[in-house]
This record gives sequence, C-alpha cells and structure tokens, in this order.
Amino acid sequence: MLTSKDSNKHWEKYGETEPYYGVLSDEKFLKDNLNLESIDEFFKSGETYVHSIMETVAEQFPDFQIRTAVDFGCGVGRLIIPFSKLAHKVIGLDVSTHMLAEAQTNIANRNIDNISFAQDLSDLDREDRRFNFVHSVLVFQHIPVQNGEKIITELLRLLDIGGVGVLEFPIIVSDRRRLANSLFQKIPLAYNIFNLVKGRNFFTPAMQFNEYPLNYIFRILANHNCKRVFVTIDQDNRTTVATLFFRKSN
Repeated sequence: MLTSKDSNKHWEKYGETEPYYGVLSDEKFLKDNLNLESIDEFFKSGETYVHSIMETVAEQFPDFQIRTAVDFGCGVGRLIIPFSKLAHKVIGLDVSTHMLAEAQTNIANRNIDNISFAQDLSDLDREDRRFNFVHSVLVFQHIPVQNGEKIITELLRLLDIGGVGVLEFPIIVSDRRRLANSLFQKIPLAYNIFNLVKGRNFFTPAMQFNEYPLNYIFRILANHNCKRVFVTIDQDNRTTVATLFFRKSN
C-alpha cells in the first residue's frame, strides 16, 4: 500500500521531471510536448477555473471578500496567478521543492508581487500568514485519506472565522482505475512499461487515486463550525469528485 511518504516522494519526482503534466494529466503538457501554445492553454485553464468557482462563492456567500488566499497543492502556479488578481495576498503551498521553484519562476516572469510560498502547513501558523480563503483542487486524490484528514483539520483550524473554503475530493474511483492502481502497486515495473506505451518518461511515478468518504469530511467541517456547506458533483468515466464550498462561523 502506498503511504503519504510515497505520495510526497512521487509528487517531488513529478515536480522534477514533469511539473505541468503532474498538475494536468494531458499529454500536451508533457515536457517534450510543451510549447508556447500549450503553456498558454495551461494557464488560461486556471483563469477559467478560478472565475467559475468564485462565481459560486459569490452566489453562496455574497458578502465575502478575499483578503489572503491559500492554495494547497499549488503546483507550478496555475491557480495562484488568477487568485493574485482577487486577493490582497496569496500563499501557494506545495510539498515539492521543484514545483515551488517552477511556480516562483512563473510568478517572476509575470512580475506579480503579492504571492509567497510555503512547503509545510506549519509555515501557515504565523500571525502574518492568517488567511480567510483556502482552496485545493486535484490534490487530495493523491494523498492517503488518513493523512488527508489531518491536513483538512489543520487547514480549517487556521482558517479565519468568517473565512471561506473550496476543497475538492474524489468520492468514487472507477473499478477500472482501482484495478489499474492495484496492479501497478503489485507488479514490478508495470507502471514503467505503461509509461513507455503512453510516450512518457520510463521513471515517471504512478499517481495515487484515493476515495474520500464525505461523512468524515462533513464531521471535520462541523467540528470547526463550518456548518453551511454547498456541494457540487462532477463525473467522468474514471472518477467522481465532490467540491465543497463552505464558510467558517463563530
């Protein structure tokens, strides 16, 4: 069974070898396929996504204004760039030093001055890093549930009262994907051979896909006075995900 240490190690490897593909698993974002057009598409997808979720935030919590936003699992900065246009300050948090280095380059190239970075949740537990908006998408699926629940608990503890969160969780992984994950874990080099078939680097690590039971997530939210929750469900042929929009009250 893959552990949180495996997850962190694999994500660090993605940051080193395939940082853009690690964020959006489309072959056009593999390092060998990257060009100005695909990079532009990559970042425009972030703009579109942020615009969409903030419309929902405005509908559900019309008096809310972002001051400081935290993007947990920020990767190379796809979403912190559009968030920086909405918030006074943005903190991108990622366990991968290589992802953060690439994100810093992307921020510097755009002359953005209201974004900072952190590698560990403990870095957020400072007065000058209080935040009233927390976000994460395409991240918890790669984190074992037990570790993920601890992360959620800590993020909600640090979220300001009156703050809003938008967190995405996979709730159903298809039988096909579950079987593939099991085979890749049990059969040596199976995923490496699969990489070659797909035209990827032989050593590209496998990504975890973990299901999160929503009853556990709702319990954590309730324990931190996040009792107004709006949920959207999205589905493709491999995974069903739930995005939770919530606000922390007194």
